[in-house]
Amino acid sequence: MNNYDFFIELNNYLSFNFDGPLKLVGEIQGIVFEVLYDNVGTLKAHTAVRLFGDDPYPDHVESAYAKTQAFMFYNLDHENIDLVIDANQLSEEKAFDICQDLNAFAGCLSALMYKSGAEQKDIAERLDEARAAQQQAMIYPDKDELEKPLPDHFLRGMFGAVIGAAVGILAWLVLAIVNYMWPYVLGAVLLCALPIIFYELFSKEKTSSLEISFCLFITTVALLIGDRINWAVTLIRYYAITFQQAYLEVPYLVEDGIYDAMEYYRDYIIMFLPLVILYFIIIRNYITGGKSVIQLLKKKQ
Repeated sequence: MNNYDFFIELNNYLSFNFDGPLKLVGEIQGIVFEVLYDNVGTLKAHTAVRLFGDDPYPDHVESAYAKTQAFMFYNLDHENIDLVIDANQLSEEKAFDICQDLNAFAGCLSALMYKSGAEQKDIAERLDEARAAQQQAMIYPDKDELEKPLPDHFLRGMFGAVIGAAVGILAWLVLAIVNYMWPYVLGAVLLCALPIIFYELFSKEKTSSLEISFCLFITTVALLIGDRINWAVTLIRYYAITFQQAYLEVPYLVEDGIYDAMEYYRDYIIMFLPLVILYFIIIRNYITGGKSVIQLLKKKQ
């Protein structure tokens, strides 16, 4: 994860304002923070606070710092406080930890009646006004903005999901030819899982709600196509017809009673039961902020 991507992830939790490409400014419980990289390979959260016009007491700052976990150390110089962390330690999980630490640190100082300086307040207010103006402008976006292309990682992920679906259909067909019931069930489970796995492998990003919905759509379509192909292959084994004829004739054979309707529709239960279970787990994992597929694979490496 590069520096800019980390700032995007961090700001998902903080909801600060960008004051440049690699600097965030925002207010937490009356305390204004600037989060930025310095030139020695560290990330620092800077604030300047005073207590009734006086410099902060070291014991108060130490007490507030004791409530943090992600930061390595802090520096105190008159009213200026820097919370510091090694830039090489930054990750998605660390972004959440930093957000929690800043809330704890600010809450402690705020409870002791500390206030940010006027200069920092002015910076935060200026950026808030700029954000408000930007949001107002977004109500009537420019035509060029509306025609903006999809992000590269989303396009790569879409391609990966389609590849995963194709691999899943092929694996399902092979397993179904070997035997009917348990290999068929295993093939359906594989097809349910592969599109979202391939999406994250190709995009190298954790899936959002929109991307999960796209993978669910691709998987559902692939299940319907794969089941129809399996039935068509079965038909070819008994009749001297082409694959195209077999693929088109499957529903009519069920309708005419040549194929057992109960057996045909039972396959839909076999298909969609693992789909419902898998995507229940995926959506629950997304809501609770759990590990993504790509994060789990990185940990194993």
